[in-house]
Amino acid sequence: MKKRCIALVDFSEQANSLVKQAYEWSLQSGATLLLVHQTVAITPVFTPENDKQEIIRNQIKESLKKLKKFAADILPETNSVSFLVTELDLPTIVKELLANTDFDHLIFMGIKGTSLIKKITLGSKIIQITNNINHTIIALPDSIHHFIPEKIFVGVSGEKLNILALNHFLNFVKTDLSELNFFYWGNPTENTNNIEQELKELVSLFESKFNTSYTIFKTNHYKSDLKNIINNSSVNEILILQKGSRFLTDHLFRNFLIDDLVYEGETPLVVLP
Repeated sequence: MKKRCIALVDFSEQANSLVKQAYEWSLQSGATLLLVHQTVAITPVFTPENDKQEIIRNQIKESLKKLKKFAADILPETNSVSFLVTELDLPTIVKELLANTDFDHLIFMGIKGTSLIKKITLGSKIIQITNNINHTIIALPDSIHHFIPEKIFVGVSGEKLNILALNHFLNFVKTDLSELNFFYWGNPTENTNNIEQELKELVSLFESKFNTSYTIFKTNHYKSDLKNIINNSSVNEILILQKGSRFLTDHLFRNFLIDDLVYEGETPLVVLP
């Protein structure tokens, strides 16, 4: 099946790095790249419907020109890039794009301006789409300008890991460049025998394609211990969490993993459905 990267783009300065990274991923994974922009057409309240639709069409046309210029200014070439401008809300248009079964999709969104925790509180588009779309999403910090994953960390939290979704994401990764580590985070007195068995099974499942390993953290010193593993500045790392897992629902895990590692630590986050 053909692969397609979908990047949800506004025209902010931070969107430059998002488009560059999505383009880089598309090249290394053999995927096409689709840039999607949502435009907001403002029409007077009592505008006749025909006139309103004409205003929207003109706004879309202008925004499409702007999107193509935006891409041309930051990418080496755009022959393999396609563009979509819509007035529909992003969750709706993403669902429509994912319905196209001719492609295997990967969705890219940007984190900018504040931590993802604050964006959760504010009800950001990232959280809105993550909650409404049953598909893998990559959230990219705006400070990253060049990225191909070399180490991939997958959080296992006791819930059943979505192996199909993980495999889907890994199809977009060059296996000869990446190491895969499954990790669990527990307290010092916790019995982790069952978790360790699960981690060993995951390692065995993926060891034919990746250099695999697992780590169990049994500590109260979460930040210092986990940062000894993740946030190695010498390599490109990525963090994978599953929607609904305690890493994303428990305040302590979420606050540290996402605020400290993703936003401040500049580690891209993959959210599995």
